Formats: sequence, C-alpha cells, structure tokens
Amino acid sequence: MLSPFNSKGVFATSVLLALTSFARMVESPLPDNLPGGLSSLCRIAGNEYYAVSDRGELVRLKIEIDPGSGSLKKCEMTSRVRVKTRVSDLEAVCRSPDGRLFVTDDCGKSAYEITPSGKVVKEFSALKAEFSSAKYNLGAEAMEFGSFGAKGCLWTVTELPRTCDGKYLKLFKYSLEEDRIVSSYDYDYDYAVVDFLNDPKDGSLLVLERDIGVKPKLAFWRGLNYITIKIFRVKLKNDGTIEKTELFKANTGSVNYEGMEWAEPSTDGRRRVILISDKAVTNRPVRIEWLGRVAVIDIE
Repeated sequence: MLSPFNSKGVFATSVLLALTSFARMVESPLPDNLPGGLSSLCRIAGNEYYAVSDRGELVRLKIEIDPGSGSLKKCEMTSRVRVKTRVSDLEAVCRSPDGRLFVTDDCGKSAYEITPSGKVVKEFSALKAEFSSAKYNLGAEAMEFGSFGAKGCLWTVTELPRTCDGKYLKLFKYSLEEDRIVSSYDYDYDYAVVDFLNDPKDGSLLVLERDIGVKPKLAFWRGLNYITIKIFRVKLKNDGTIEKTELFKANTGSVNYEGMEWAEPSTDGRRRVILISDKAVTNRPVRIEWLGRVAVIDIE
C-alpha cells in the first residue's frame, strides 16, 4: 500500500485500515509551526496535553478532535519551555493525578520530576543507575504513573534491550515514596517500545511499539511504507508474567508515531486514542523526512 502523502507531505484527512483490521485509524497533518522531534503525550485536562521533544522542551498543546469523524479540528502550541536535564533528549512525559510531572531523558539515560516551568525538582538516581547499561540513545523511552493500579509508582522501560537484558526488555516499577525500584518484569517486545498509556477501565497498560523496518538507503523512495506500529493491551498477571494482546497494527509510511494518549470519546461512545508523530529530517546516510501527523484510533 503506497503512502497517501505526496512529496511535500500535503494531503487531506485520510483513513488507514489496520493491517490486522482491529480498528480504524484517521490521520490528519500537524500544523507546520509546531516544533519537530515530539515524543510521548499526556493529558492535562480536556483537550490540553503535554508533549516533550528531542530538543529538551516541554511543549503544551491544545488538540481538538471531531467527535464524529475523528479528524483533527485544531492543534496549536500554547507554550514551550526548556527542561534543563543533563542531556537534552526528552522521550517520555507523564502526570500524576495531583499534577506532578515526570520526564525521561533518553540519551542522558535518566528520569526526573519537573515543574511546568521546566525546573528539575528531582532526578531519580535509582533509575539512572539501572539505565546506565543502556546503549547510547536507548535510555528510558516510555513512562507512566500508577499503572496496574499501583499507587505512587512510576513504570518505565527502555526502547530496546540494554546490553545486559538479552531477549527481554525490563519493565521497572519505581516507588516514589521509597525512592527505589521495587520490582521489575520481563517484557517480550515485538518492536521498539515508544509510549505507555494507562487504561482505567480494566487497569491494563496500552503499549505503543514501532518498527523502522527498512534499510535507510531505501528510505529516500517517496511513498515507501517502512514504519510499522502496533498497540498492545498489557496485563500483569499474579505470577509476575506479562500478558500481551495485540489491538492494532498499521503501516504508517514515513510517519514516526511516538506519543499516545486518550482522545475524547466518539459520538457513539467508542473509546479512542490519539497518536502524535515525531516530525523530523534525517540527513544521514540519506535524507529522510518524517512527516508531522496526528492519528485517532478507535480502540473499542
């Protein structure tokens, strides 16, 4: 299936059918004035969201989705602040019910609590020590607060295995009160993990995984579908094992989705997630343009 984007990345809102036909996906272009390198997504309230960027910024967005069609009605940046971590490559952001903000620094291989103005409140030394064995740019890629009903805990994972993890990723449970990692679990990944999302309906975790599955030297072909995403429902069983159920799979061409959060429900009550892509240009070894998009997916 060829990409619906032309050489300039301009198109009308389109619908992509998932390869596994679990759900419908509606894509819309991001405004040109939004910064590039966006990763992760978390809701503040209503249609207000936080994202983080590869440039070390906390970006506040207003994203309005049509409740009927799922197309993007409005996406605007309302603020952007610099977060002064040791290495400026933020990959995950999450928020606790009382408004505390947490981010991960991919290349810095660490995690932090920050203020909305970008000030670092605390660096989590136990997570930093655990991620120290990760290869460069493979630090903590996803983070969520309170997953699986565990109050006062952060859950995080690296994008791909660290040098010591072997076959599995390690899903870490970090207690804020005890200031330490209290447990870890083997996560059998399909693709690289790029974002988490709590599901309050059943206490499970939705996981966004992404594969850039073609050699870079081929990526200059316009319309070549070389990125694939999957969304899984993940449950933590009583014996400490992870149960994964695939909900969605799609080929997204040159759209690199890295953030996931709940959208407003559809007019008929179906629940939806919203994805946001990393808009960037890579010039080595060839020029690759990753297009800025928002996607809405019907989960139920």
